Parts: sequence; C-alpha cells; structure tokens
Amino acid sequence: MYTRFFKFLFRYIVIAFAVYIIWFYIPDNEMKFNDKITASIALIALIIAWDSAVSSKSSGDIAQKTFEENQRSANFNNFEQRYNSLLALHNDLHKSVGIFLDSPDKMDGKGGIAASGGKSYFQNIRKMKTLEEAHNTLMGHSVISPYMRVLYHLLKHIFTYSTNPDIYKKYTSPLRSLIRNDVLYLVALNTAIIYKDGSLDDNGYQEFQEYLQKSDFFEHTIFTADEYKNFNAVKSEVEF
Repeated sequence: MYTRFFKFLFRYIVIAFAVYIIWFYIPDNEMKFNDKITASIALIALIIAWDSAVSSKSSGDIAQKTFEENQRSANFNNFEQRYNSLLALHNDLHKSVGIFLDSPDKMDGKGGIAASGGKSYFQNIRKMKTLEEAHNTLMGHSVISPYMRVLYHLLKHIFTYSTNPDIYKKYTSPLRSLIRNDVLYLVALNTAIIYKDGSLDDNGYQEFQEYLQKSDFFEHTIFTADEYKNFNAVKSEVEF
C-alpha cells in the first residue's frame, strides 16, 4: 500500500516539476503562452504514458512469475501423483517378490521336489559361477521381472523430474529403504550386464544401472555370493 502511494506521489511531483520548469524558467520571448500550454500538456501525456508502460511491464512481470509458479506447482503435483501411483505398485510387486523368495520347495510326498520354491531359486542364483549366467536366469521370471520393470520406471520418473541430487534423493533414499536385502541383490544382478552377448550393443539396462548408481542405491546393502561383498566388488567383476 505504501509503495503504491509513494509511486503515485512521485509521478505527480515529476509532472509538477516539469511544468514548473516550462512556465518559470523558459522566458516568454523564447516560448509563447500557447506553446507553453501545448508543451505542458504534451509533457504530462508523455510522463503518464511512460508511467503506464512501466506499470504494464510490472504487471506483465508479475503475471509471468505467477504463470511460472503455477506451472511449477502443476508439474510437481503431476509428478507426485504418478510417483505415488508407481510407488504403490512397486510396493505390491515387492511384496509378491518377497513372498516368492520366502517360499519353500513343494514336495511330491515321496521325498522328492515337485516344484522349486523361491528359497531354492535364490540359493541357485547365488551359486552360479558367472554374472552372465545369473543375469540370464533372472530374465523373464514371472514374479521378479515385472518388479524390475516397475522399479526402473519409478526411478526413471524421479530422474526425469529432476537431476538435482538434493531433490531426487528425497525420493530414491526412502524407496531404497523399503527394499529387502535379497531383492536388492537381485536388482544388482539384473542390471550388472549392460551389453548383449559378444557385442557392445546396449541391452537396455544401462540407463537402469545409471539411475541406481547415481542414487547410491546399494550403499548400505550386503551381498552374499561366496562371502559378504558390497556392490562395488560385484561391479568389479563386470566388463564394461
């Protein structure tokens, strides 16, 4: 309120000063009476037009700033809405993976195994001699693969919204804390091989791996292959 008052006051002080100069400092023999009236009116109109232009620019700047703030707010709301949707789906699939990994073998009643459970599946993955073999075994699994796809899309959604670590880690860190250690182990294996067999062609996992590395996804995770290892030890065995 005070700012508008002082702007209003300043405008009329400028007009009054300009008119004063015309009438009292310019001799009558240099500018006739009618010319002074014309000059005064023209000067007043010019100052008013200038003030209107400044006000219009100020209003335009405010409108632009408001538009940008509304756009940022809309983008954030859209991001949050999809993030929450993907996170809910991720949690459901993570639960399914956990149930599978905890499942024992189904026996046939004669002491034999009718169907291998998740516990045996995970132990067999751990015993495999190469990352390539473990990676290929994971591909197309009816329970694990859908989870991996949703995790990838969730991370991609986060990094598409922002590549600022202060922002994306607000979402990736809580996400990481929700995932079981054995599931993280499978995620690491799933993204350990980024090239197709015998070539340098990207197999589609390079972007997924980059998201995991940038967000320090395996920072506090323990991996057990032959002995306890961290993800850096696992990565060192992969040829990039």
